[in-house]
Amino acid sequence: MFNKLLLSMAMIASMSLFPQVSFAENANFGGKSESLSPEDKFAEVKQKAEAGSSKDQLSLGRMYHNGVGVAKDDAKAAEWWKKAAAQGNEIAQEALKGLNAK
Repeated sequence: MFNKLLLSMAMIASMSLFPQVSFAENANFGGKSESLSPEDKFAEVKQKAEAGSSKDQLSLGRMYHNGVGVAKDDAKAAEWWKKAAAQGNEIAQEALKGLNAK
């Protein structure tokens, strides 16, 4: 229980303190994405998220939360994180907890 709490706190802290680093770790899904503009990357990730990929739903939530390729919108971030969390994505579950704690 304590280890899970520590892990949760570390994930939330990394998302808050280093949002671009957190996004960058998940930004290159197919190799070609490195040369895409933030707006094009947003469109690519959104398409995959809409198709049901929980990994991309998590990333899309981060993009909305951090304003990467789109205007910052925490309500939209929460919407996508809820979809990912519903599929069992633990990072999305923790992101929602962090967003709700603000």
